[in-house]
Amino acid sequence: VSEVAASTASGSLPLGSRVTVESGASSIGRMQIVADPHNTDRWMISYYNDSGTSGIRIKFVTRSGTTLSAGAETNSGTVSGIDNAYAHAMAFDPVTPNKAVMVFMPGSSAPSSYGTAAVVLTLSTSDKDAVVSFGTPNRFETANFDTFNGAHDRLQAIGTTGNYLAAWANDPSAVKMRVLTVSGTTVTAPGSTTIPYSTQPRNSTEWIFKVNPYDSSKALLFQVNMSDQYLYINDLALSGSTITATSTGNLVDNSTTWNADNYGNTNLVYVTSTKFVLGARKASMSSGQGFQRIGNLSGGSFSYGSWLTFNPLGGASAMEYCYQMVLSNSTTTPDKWITIWSTNSSAGSYDKYPWGRIGSYSGDVVSFDTNTAMDSFAYQYLYVAKGYDTEGHFVIYGDNGSSTAFVFLGKTGGTSSNLTSTNLLGIASGAISDTAT
Repeated sequence: VSEVAASTASGSLPLGSRVTVESGASSIGRMQIVADPHNTDRWMISYYNDSGTSGIRIKFVTRSGTTLSAGAETNSGTVSGIDNAYAHAMAFDPVTPNKAVMVFMPGSSAPSSYGTAAVVLTLSTSDKDAVVSFGTPNRFETANFDTFNGAHDRLQAIGTTGNYLAAWANDPSAVKMRVLTVSGTTVTAPGSTTIPYSTQPRNSTEWIFKVNPYDSSKALLFQVNMSDQYLYINDLALSGSTITATSTGNLVDNSTTWNADNYGNTNLVYVTSTKFVLGARKASMSSGQGFQRIGNLSGGSFSYGSWLTFNPLGGASAMEYCYQMVLSNSTTTPDKWITIWSTNSSAGSYDKYPWGRIGSYSGDVVSFDTNTAMDSFAYQYLYVAKGYDTEGHFVIYGDNGSSTAFVFLGKTGGTSSNLTSTNLLGIASGAISDTAT
């Protein structure tokens, strides 16, 4: 028996070396990455490749120390009903290991092409060499699912209920949502497609939603209005297959115009059950800085802290322009999140280089760690997923816009413990009556 002790792990950006996970795609794109909640050192990545039998390719990446390794590839292009699928999103089953769900747009070669469908993924092993087998796809919507490059987290588990919340924006009118139910290897869509807020059109990528990881009956939808370019937020209630907007079109900021293009510059992470971080980028091409602020939801009312920029202007090393932005944290280390973004052509030789900062908060005040160059290589699109370990390891996933995709590692830090199943005898059910410890 040893004493249970905790220590603080510092953040580190980046860790190890860049690892190539695909180099032979004829046209890479439509990428996604999700962390495995049952294996703190594994991530599932995917991408579209139209080389050979075109389709969504799925691989697994594992971490050992500061080294990442990628396993074999599974191609959905040979699966009837999926075939050469296009846009897609994925989520792990939070209860059952080696099980996940994918929502996708069936390809032109599928028996019922386009629209929106879902399928259960069963993984053969718990390591990087897992092979994916597919259940029977369910094409539950005729309108197209449209998660383009730069879009994140369009499918999320609703706690441990066996339900998932999917969202998309297949026309300029609104964000659409649907609850999916999974039983075994079967996916159903028992409810109806819901539009929580449709006053103004929304762009395909300038919105983000998150199911509350501390209260699965709630979710938030944060978006840019394409007409006025202001920021709005909705509080959503989830009950079975029903989605209800309990707040409609709450204005977050109309003091300036915010970006409404296709670069994925709107993001959101929860840090507690009632506190969250919002991220957005100003609309100006000459001063398109990225900003973040704390938000609170209490008793149906929203309140906010002040905006803080994470890429101040003043030369390429300080970031001229936020090309895209991704925030990620986990419930294991929620008080520290990673912000990844890239430059644009105004940064000269730094064009599209990825940069990162660790964010934290005190009360309603956001603060950032050192502004760090993550790689000296141009990335077309960036994705990031934070794992479930106590040190906050995360994987960044990106591509060169044509044939090659990469991953590399970092960590935000957090509290680490030596607690194991063998050094804990038990926990007293009541107070200790004497001075014993």
